Amino acid sequence: AIQFAVQAVKHVSTAQDCRVVVFCDGSSDAQGTEGAYAASVNTYLPGIEEHGQRVGYGWPMDVAVGSSSCEATGIFEGINKAEESICGIWKSKVLRPADRPESITVDVFSDCQGVLRALKVAKEDRKSSTRNDLKEASTTSTLTKQLIEEILDAEEALLRLRSKYKLKSLLVNYHWVPGHKGVLPHDQVDELCGKAREENKPVFAIDGVVCKMPGGYRSSYPSIRALFL
Repeated sequence: AIQFAVQAVKHVSTAQDCRVVVFCDGSSDAQGTEGAYAASVNTYLPGIEEHGQRVGYGWPMDVAVGSSSCEATGIFEGINKAEESICGIWKSKVLRPADRPESITVDVFSDCQGVLRALKVAKEDRKSSTRNDLKEASTTSTLTKQLIEEILDAEEALLRLRSKYKLKSLLVNYHWVPGHKGVLPHDQVDELCGKAREENKPVFAIDGVVCKMPGGYRSSYPSIRALFL
């Protein structure tokens, strides 16, 4: 898992093989009264200064919530940021048309095995004509299950970009990565998440360096906040 994550980070995207690599994290305090989530995504804009930069975001949560729900919210944010990153390629007024990718793979990394397992089951359920009980039912909260459905909705919206931009292929894959094992982008989102929770304010970073958040950057959390109430 570590080697695969490192290889994904080192991958050099081209128009023929573009990868959007997302790292997500979420955490709460022991009492579940303070939580936060974070996500980071690489930038594909050949010939432009921002090309190759990893942009990270961390946000505190204004409601009491457990760690699994924070982790799921981080994945939800990551999927939405991946969609924004892909749309940004086509919105760019300086990127040459020849540099626009033909195929895109979105790799989403999280260290929360429970959420990833439940996500896999829910995804399989959507493909089948009958619904199966989540294998994680005993440990997955109702809130986390609802968040997983929101993740899958966001993924479906992202996949619709294939036809919009006439891509040969557009895939979304989820991967487990162990925490605190030297995978730099994951360590960085872990730090962003902790900083957002401790300081109770949004944080923004480029290649792991915290800086002022530019205007126009928004969290996807408000669209699902009602689930937490």
